[in-house]
Amino acid sequence: MKGKRGPASHEFGSAPTTIMEPPQVVLPDDQLFSRRALRLRELMVMVPALDEFLDFMARLAQAQHQVLSGREPSWRPAPDAFDQALEHRMPPLGFRALRRDLDWQGDLRAILDALALHVGERQRPLLQALRDANADALQAIAEDVLEQRAGSADTRGLMPLVAAALQVA
Repeated sequence: MKGKRGPASHEFGSAPTTIMEPPQVVLPDDQLFSRRALRLRELMVMVPALDEFLDFMARLAQAQHQVLSGREPSWRPAPDAFDQALEHRMPPLGFRALRRDLDWQGDLRAILDALALHVGERQRPLLQALRDANADALQAIAEDVLEQRAGSADTRGLMPLVAAALQVA
């Protein structure tokens, strides 16, 4: 195939031979958590053995939707942040800066408030443990979630709720 530049094939697949256009930034779907809650409720009917768990997860997804749709973003980059990052050959959004600047703990409190009236007795201790935890303890749990660590036996049950808040943030 002379004259035509396509993917180069090799034993591991194919690779582009020219510089490609970068992918477009896709903003998050504002109905993601609402659709997830609906799907979990549908699964509740289909899998009765897991109905209590699926109900809790559906309520959590609905709480995420409620928190996300009821607020403005807690952080926005400075207008010149992207230019500075490109000038210094850095990624435009550094994950460490996001960890520092996002108010995910505020989102966690809002999720806990949204869940408070709708959880079963089994989940109440988890919500209370998160309410009682100080900011440093919550940050340690978040670091475990973000670093994909299993966490301690004491915090493992709290991690999905912290992860839910991080998803919203």
